[in-house]
Amino acid sequence: DDLMEKFYGPGGLTMYLAATDDNTVMIGYTDMELLRKGLQAAKDETKQMSQDQNLLTTSKQLPAGAHIIGYWSPSGTMAFATRMIRLMTGSDTDIPLPAFPDAPPVGFTMTAAPSLLTFRTVVPAETIEAIGSFVQQIRQPGGAGGRG
Repeated sequence: DDLMEKFYGPGGLTMYLAATDDNTVMIGYTDMELLRKGLQAAKDETKQMSQDQNLLTTSKQLPAGAHIIGYWSPSGTMAFATRMIRLMTGSDTDIPLPAFPDAPPVGFTMTAAPSLLTFRTVVPAETIEAIGSFVQQIRQPGGAGGRG
């Protein structure tokens, strides 16, 4: 329980669901205020996710008509992992991991039909290149995982 509170705050992981319109549900976790901000951003055309170039790169490659669309951010995952390592070790010192390069997220979709579920995953070329660059940074002498 202590570790869950360190990761997600008091009470551990709590998820919230809210309708952004008649066809869209937004999911948030840990902080209801973040979900409120997300709902406001969804209604504010000047802050639409569709204006984010990395997200556009991925979303243009996803099939149309999907019932569920999701995105996974490798850079966000690395930032989260670094934060978790600091919490688990009780250290405020820098973790010897390079920052993940700015890259489009991985996208995924699910489409349902009678007796069939179709899943698609899109990994943009820029993201594959960023993964390669990240691995090379880690493998360099003195880098995390490298022999320096």
